[in-house]
Amino acid sequence: MDSLPIVLAKGFRAHKCNTAKEISSVGFCSSKNPYYFELKLHLTALFKNNRLASPLSMKITRAAKHDLTAVKNDLLNFNHSELFADRAYCDQSTKQKLA
Repeated sequence: MDSLPIVLAKGFRAHKCNTAKEISSVGFCSSKNPYYFELKLHLTALFKNNRLASPLSMKITRAAKHDLTAVKNDLLNFNHSELFADRAYCDQSTKQKLA
């Protein structure tokens, strides 16, 4: 499970972008400096040994929405599975429910 940005516009165009305005947001990337207008894709994939993973579920949210908030309910549906995700996807209460 991981997330990645979907950049719709960047630089001076970020404040003028009208695409998916109801769920997009303007942000600033401190490492690359430009402003951007984007969404965030949260993807869960099914691992297959020695093969390309298959997408299991995906969700598109505002870029500003925290990863755990976006997929917390989805995480709790993984019974009898091993879950590989960034630390951003886990807090103390979610860890206890998954154990």
